[in-house]
Amino acid sequence: MRLLRLVPVLLATLIAMTTLQNLAAVVGIGLGVFSIGFALSPLFEVKASSGHRFNLTFLVGAAVPFFFSGWRAAVGALAVGYIAVSVARWTPLVKNVDLSGDLRRFLGAAVYGAVLQLTGFFEIFTGAGQLAIATFSVAGALWMSFDAVWRGFERDSSVGYELRHGYGDVPLVFSLLAAGAVLGIVWLATETWWVALAVGAIPFFMTFSSFRRFDAARGTYEQTILALAKIPEVAGLSFHGHAERTADLASDMGVRLHLGPEELRNLRFAALMHDIGRITLNEPSIVDRGYTSADLTGWSAEIIAEAAYLEPAADVVRVHHRPYRSPGGKADEEVPVTARTVRVAAEFDRLAKEDLLSPLEALEVLHRGAAYDFDPEVVASLRSSLEASRGLASS
Repeated sequence: MRLLRLVPVLLATLIAMTTLQNLAAVVGIGLGVFSIGFALSPLFEVKASSGHRFNLTFLVGAAVPFFFSGWRAAVGALAVGYIAVSVARWTPLVKNVDLSGDLRRFLGAAVYGAVLQLTGFFEIFTGAGQLAIATFSVAGALWMSFDAVWRGFERDSSVGYELRHGYGDVPLVFSLLAAGAVLGIVWLATETWWVALAVGAIPFFMTFSSFRRFDAARGTYEQTILALAKIPEVAGLSFHGHAERTADLASDMGVRLHLGPEELRNLRFAALMHDIGRITLNEPSIVDRGYTSADLTGWSAEIIAEAAYLEPAADVVRVHHRPYRSPGGKADEEVPVTARTVRVAAEFDRLAKEDLLSPLEALEVLHRGAAYDFDPEVVASLRSSLEASRGLASS
């Protein structure tokens, strides 16, 4: 396995050797700096709204074509940078091993650099600003698309799913690409390293700090929702860990159902808080007069909707108790797939943890209720999720 990791490095070495025609000249204008930049880039990571992580590689990769004349030299410089990253992965300098991600970013940067060089970007950007911006945008979009296609083939998700989620990464990715382009343009204008680095560092660190703060705020918000979701469990009104397990399972199922970023976010929040209405069961009058599943979901939705940001999740919770369809009738169009997913995930967890059924037995119960109580497609996504996580291996 360790030897297989060397294959991409050896290929990158071959690329560097065949593309860097004048090694002394390339090193003379700062190839070492790019190698260091690529090696250190994983230390500067920021999480996008899609959950994907991006780092300094995008800035360095965006700047490389500005420093080298011709696509061969640019790709060769990127290859040397990739080799530097791979070497760093074998040292304590970089703890998070992401060999596939390194190769994906290197090849994506190579596509971006080759597009700029082959389209004559550097001949037109001084005299045709709009065309230069359009060319730069197309090159950046191709890099993002390459990144999404790679992720789609590498993971359980589809290429289409990754492309859709990539739209949410556009502000962050293009901020990094623009910072790299600024660095390169300043270099072309001044041919002074320290000026280019100083000017390029300003937009990068502004972007980096802004998205880091946003990510921290979003994480705090989600932790608050998780804490609220655990109230029924702490009060003994729901079994321990139900909310978080349901949310994790529903989120994985949502990916397999090819839901969009907004739908996945609402799905997770709804799954976490679908039982929050159970806190009303501490009121003796409610217990005495009785209640239904519709009452519980309605109370949950009312509590969740108090936060305007969670209103879409409240809409999911409000109808998630409804069956997929009535006997002899059509599927209930008022129940979205997100609500059907929460219903299946929550019921599976209840069967497995409260009724103590094995995963396979719980799945069989859901299969028997498919087409009426549960959406068959959602149940199929549950089976796929369990098989991928080997949740059925012991059954």
